[in-house]
Formats: sequence, C-alpha cells, structure tokens
Amino acid sequence: MNKGYHWFYRNYWWLLLTLFAATVCVPMVFDAGGDGSSLMIVLAANIALFFFVQKQRLMILKISTDLLIHFDGRFAELRPQLRRIVDGDPSAELTTELNMDQVDDLHAYFDLCAEEYFQFTRGVIPPEAWASWLGGMRVYYYNPRVRRLWDKALTQHFFYGFDNRLLK
Repeated sequence: MNKGYHWFYRNYWWLLLTLFAATVCVPMVFDAGGDGSSLMIVLAANIALFFFVQKQRLMILKISTDLLIHFDGRFAELRPQLRRIVDGDPSAELTTELNMDQVDDLHAYFDLCAEEYFQFTRGVIPPEAWASWLGGMRVYYYNPRVRRLWDKALTQHFFYGFDNRLLK
C-alpha cells in the first residue's frame, strides 16, 4: 500500500488529467450533437474529484509534517543519552542495576522506532523520511551494547511488526 499510495499522490495531477480527458473530452469529440446536461454532470464530478483529492493530499501532508516534527523532537530529547550509551564501554552489559536509566532510554528509543515504522506502514510517513530514519537506527543497532538489548526487546515485546530484519 505504501508505495502505491505515495506514487498516487506524486502523480495525481497526471492521473486526474487523464481521467478528465477520458470522461469529458472523449465523449465531446465522439458525441458532438449530444445532450449538454450529461456532459455538465461529468464535468462537475471531475471537478469535485479533483478538489477531494487535493484536500485529501493536503490533509495527509499536514498529518505527515506534524508526525515528522513530533518524532524528530522525541529523538532530539533522546540523542544525548543515546550518544553516551554508544560511546560507552562496548563490553559492559546494559542490564545491570547501575545502567537502568540507560536501559530505559534505549527502550524509549525502541518504542519511538516502532511508532515511526507503524506510521510508515500506514502511508503517513514519506519513504524518504523512513529511509533516513532507518539509516540512523542502523547506527545504533550496530553498536554491540545496543544490539544485544534491542534483539532481546524484539523477542519479548510486540513492536507493530518492526523487527531486526529491517535493521540488517
């Protein structure tokens, strides 16, 4: 759904123009002496469809923009803690009582990644933004400390279908 959905909204002008030509112009050419009222109905339906698609597109853009700002803000809050974890001793386990704050920060990050994935699969997040986020996730996933905890979390919790195959 995601690729087709975004493809449609990138190309909707051409698709609607083609539909307009098929439903308005073609009947005009082949039925020059026909009734004008049916042509007006078809023309009105095409105009209504155009405005509906345009309004839908703008609403999706607003929702998408709001989510991008929200997710980027949440990541900005977590970034300093994540940086400290990545820069820490790679052999130190993150499951000890001394590191519970770091574990909580990582679980908050895993939840954020799962929510981003969920919105992407629903077609709300553009593929370009998702690809960028996924690249960032891989930076953290390939850190041995983070990877051990993330793999464990993925086996114990449901993350909207997000799994480590996306990160490899």
